[in-house]
Amino acid sequence: MLDWEILIHLYRYHITLLGIEQIARILHSDATSVGRALERLKSQKLIESSRSSRAVRFYTVAFSPDNFACSCFKQLVNFSEHRSGRLTLKKILKPDNPGAAPDAICATLLKEVPK
Repeated sequence: MLDWEILIHLYRYHITLLGIEQIARILHSDATSVGRALERLKSQKLIESSRSSRAVRFYTVAFSPDNFACSCFKQLVNFSEHRSGRLTLKKILKPDNPGAAPDAICATLLKEVPK
């Protein structure tokens, strides 16, 4: 779930200049978990980051608009704008599988989530 929270934050703010500790505070999480989630998202090429400068980096969403993951993600962001949508997403997303590829999760969610 933390991976999705980070993606949503970066998507909403486009480019974020923050350190891992600051992101953790914003998302009410711990820095270690946020660091791992950022590394997973970078390895899946869903975000990009600049080189570290004084413990902060520029983070941005990396997928292109014509990419399946991007269109899927936009639908999920729209769905998560409402409380009922967030509750449904929280129930469907399994916290015991943090390394699952977001585009695979997205495809599963879109089958189960009402339009």
